[in-house]
Amino acid sequence: MGRLRIGFLSSQDASDRAAWSGILFNLHRALQHHAGEVETLDSPSESHFVRVLLRAMSSANRFFGQHLGMMQSLPLSLAYGCFYRKKISATQCDVIVAPVASNEIGYLKTSVPVIYLSDATFTEMENYYFETAHVSPFYLWQGNHLEKRAIQNATAVVYCSEWAANSAVQNYAAPADKIHVIPFGANIDSIPPRDALRQGSADGKCRLLFVGRGWRRKGGQLAFDTLVALRERNVDAELTIVGCSPPQPINHPHVTIIPRLNQNIPEERVALQELYYEADFFVLPTRAECWGIVFCEASAYGLPIVATDTGGVPTAVQQNINGVLLPPSADGQAYADEIFAIWSDPARYQRLRRTSRQRYESVLNWETWGKSVRVLLENIVARAQS
Repeated sequence: MGRLRIGFLSSQDASDRAAWSGILFNLHRALQHHAGEVETLDSPSESHFVRVLLRAMSSANRFFGQHLGMMQSLPLSLAYGCFYRKKISATQCDVIVAPVASNEIGYLKTSVPVIYLSDATFTEMENYYFETAHVSPFYLWQGNHLEKRAIQNATAVVYCSEWAANSAVQNYAAPADKIHVIPFGANIDSIPPRDALRQGSADGKCRLLFVGRGWRRKGGQLAFDTLVALRERNVDAELTIVGCSPPQPINHPHVTIIPRLNQNIPEERVALQELYYEADFFVLPTRAECWGIVFCEASAYGLPIVATDTGGVPTAVQQNINGVLLPPSADGQAYADEIFAIWSDPARYQRLRRTSRQRYESVLNWETWGKSVRVLLENIVARAQS
């Protein structure tokens, strides 16, 4: 089989490094490098009808106070389906890859195999990422209806975690042989070779790094409580917070807050990479998480991760391999206990640094993802053409 011709279907801009936490950009690039020739299908914003629908939905969500950043809509899905059916028919693509596109493919009719990629199912987001009491029953019905149709319409569905994959089977009756788990990679352009990484603190300081948007959902207060608890144990700990700000200012001499680093700006991408390089632990006591690209990035730098056993995190962070997971009920003292135990045992700390990097090299990178997806796509296209 020659190099695959892959149609990339997304209503988001794949050239934007910030779209879907940078996953869209790196996913597109991994497909191009490792899976085939990628043709990005035109944006549906070209359609006047789609633009009108999007404006109407945005206004309605603001009016009713239930804008979730998710535009689940039956009329919009019908419009997307019509738009993309015409675009696909004008291409010579062997296969379509559609990331986070339940809206876009829910009512798409095409003879070309479609691969649906996501990090969660809609039902797993309910009362997890958002409270169902804050949105209308009709919105919830639309979300679940389109999720089910997207899974049904897809030739195969690829998730980054076992958590999402299990939900597709259990909650949407997806055939198990249609569902695949292929973890995402680290969104870093230039990963230092293993022998160029730091092996730990040279000055005795224990540098904690927290990277995440959304102070409450990412567990920012718990991260701060962890720092306080460590310093009470005479650990010379520092905490750097990147990507969000606390609702109430934190004035602590050992806390640095960087509210935002724009991945579309090269200098700011480099600044984030330097923070990973300088850190000794990565801490994210997240309350809700579908995956967490930051765990892949932390592993790339050989950092021991201390995070929450929730959502898709256990696929990204394996216990005592690239970190430790605590129950959602754990407080800052419990996080400090884990970090103190590792920090006080140099052999264990160095072992975690090695196995964390190994986890990145073997699984949590885009080359592995791209090659795994290529095999899947080739098998699907071969079956379709036979």
